[in-house]
Amino acid sequence: MARLIPVLEYKPIDVSTGTGEPGLTLTPAQAEEVMSLADHFGCVRPIEWFSYQGRDKLRAGCWVGSLRVGDAQIEVSPKIETGGAQDARVDLISMLIGAGELDIELREVSQLAGSPRLIDALALWYSTRLARECSRGLLRDYRERRDDMPLVRGRLDVGRQWMNQAMRRPLAACVFDEYVEDSELNRILKAGLAAALRSDVTSVEARRSMRSTLTLLEGVADQPITYSRASAYKPTRREQRFKALLSLACLFVSGSYTDVRSKGSADKQGMGLMWNMWELFQEYAFRALVGENDADKKLKLPTNLQAQAQFRGPHLISNGQKDLFMMMPDIVIMRDGIPVMICDTKWKLAEKSKKAPKAKKGKSMDKDEVTALSPGGKLGISQSDLYQMFAYSRYFQARYGLKSPVPIAMIYPVPAGKEAKECPKGPEGTDFLPQLKHLAVWKFRAEGAESPVYVKQFPVPVSPNSEG
Repeated sequence: MARLIPVLEYKPIDVSTGTGEPGLTLTPAQAEEVMSLADHFGCVRPIEWFSYQGRDKLRAGCWVGSLRVGDAQIEVSPKIETGGAQDARVDLISMLIGAGELDIELREVSQLAGSPRLIDALALWYSTRLARECSRGLLRDYRERRDDMPLVRGRLDVGRQWMNQAMRRPLAACVFDEYVEDSELNRILKAGLAAALRSDVTSVEARRSMRSTLTLLEGVADQPITYSRASAYKPTRREQRFKALLSLACLFVSGSYTDVRSKGSADKQGMGLMWNMWELFQEYAFRALVGENDADKKLKLPTNLQAQAQFRGPHLISNGQKDLFMMMPDIVIMRDGIPVMICDTKWKLAEKSKKAPKAKKGKSMDKDEVTALSPGGKLGISQSDLYQMFAYSRYFQARYGLKSPVPIAMIYPVPAGKEAKECPKGPEGTDFLPQLKHLAVWKFRAEGAESPVYVKQFPVPVSPNSEG
């Protein structure tokens, strides 16, 4: 049975050097294997994956979920630093549903008792739901079959019939349609169940349920289903009740991998379901604004505004041979085809400083510096992020021939229910996201044109009793 090693994102795991709590450490070989899996999960920036802290600690990055190395099952949970005794643990299942990674019906997973591990909970839900659908009756489909029959069924295969006669076989070579359970959808669902069963699911209840459900699919052929094949399948109208199962089958199939370094006749199988929290938060916020995330309908934009994610603008520079550095804001709010606000999502906490800004010894703060620091200090916002957003604001002003730069919204997560109660007032007619609370309103200053910068808070679901 795998050892469960729970860890919050950006927190370290001990690498065994004779220290650390027994059962919660990795061996050096397992730590190296974790580092080697970045490419498998699609992590293109090594800084976002796990990283070493000295020789005896492996620090988690912004990728969350579950992965297996050897006898260790690592569960990385998202969190928001609250400044209290403990960080707020984010409800990953609700985030995945809101971001469209999982079907809304999987919200039942959060209510499953006795299964603290993500993969165990997902596998148990998948198995029990699939068994329920089997009891209702799997959907059948017509498949063409060619066989030699004692009586003609369907139509004759003339070429094969000549061979039967030449060999004096008293059978008719037939081609006919058969109404069977062995359809493409059922093959994908069975492949997903088999991938989950081969994985690191350790819950006895979940594994017993999966084995029981697998016997209900004996009439479905076993085929190696790839993620591209599973995700390309489009359910028909009568197959819509299997949509949630199909989405989870794709996750299980995509998470299985073969360790090419293994020896012997059988390859070792592992399971990993990992997500980048920066990308997940961006998609969660975007879907809430356009009304596709039903977590909070109050966050939806009014009908006269539209949102575009990953707005692909032109490139910033050209070296004479090709264009470089595409301008691509996270979210652009449009009205009648004109940008009215540019949004940048950041998966980190923006929090007011408790200390008021002070001038350096012997110097006084100029007006611009006071504007940049008040109220609440810099709120943890990096200078490079502001430079980037300033470039976006001025570019959209020039492209659309606007009189002033486009307002900016820096969007940061906050535990639901912990939003700011009082918001500073910004320039009239510039806040196009009033449904989101903001900590501060700053101003870009350039050539006499001022553009407001709103530091917004976006509520995210947290697990019950997650704060200390």
